[in-house]
Amino acid sequence: FRKYIFISVIIYFIIAGINLLLPYFNRILVDDYINSKEVPAVWNYVIAVGMILLVNVVSRLLTMLRTYNQTVAANKVIVRMREIIFDKIQHLSLARVSKRTSGELMNRVTEDTGAIQRFITDDIGALIEQALMLLGVGTVLFAYNWKLALLIIMPMPIVVLSHRLMWNFLGKRYGRQWHLGAEANTILH
Repeated sequence: FRKYIFISVIIYFIIAGINLLLPYFNRILVDDYINSKEVPAVWNYVIAVGMILLVNVVSRLLTMLRTYNQTVAANKVIVRMREIIFDKIQHLSLARVSKRTSGELMNRVTEDTGAIQRFITDDIGALIEQALMLLGVGTVLFAYNWKLALLIIMPMPIVVLSHRLMWNFLGKRYGRQWHLGAEANTILH
């Protein structure tokens, strides 16, 4: 299912490039028309507003196409993974299966594969999108004013450290939630 994921990643690059045009057109609109001392030509103003509208519409359409591809890929991956996991459980010896509760086995088939599905549909996209925007905006910002760029980047280590600490905290909670979910599934089963 690499084709769907590859198409989604390519679309992320295109969307990131298109979204970098919005501040440019906004700058033209504000500097050349709103803050201008001269009376601007109405036609140029309409073109600038039209370009902002066009960029937004194209970005939204591409986002819908990207979401479709990611959803198809995630659903196909999940169906295949659940088949593989179920087949693996079926081929395990009775001694191996009896070491696990039915809730743990059900969690492997449903919850763990669901987490992977959410990663494919939501998290991969957010990661790629944020990385591309950071790279694009960072490049433009350094080209425009490197001192301002350094001021913005300075708190980055604090943000990364706090994110890491939060991730450790949430990881422990997720493990506990997983085991409690397995116990609930055992009772339901």
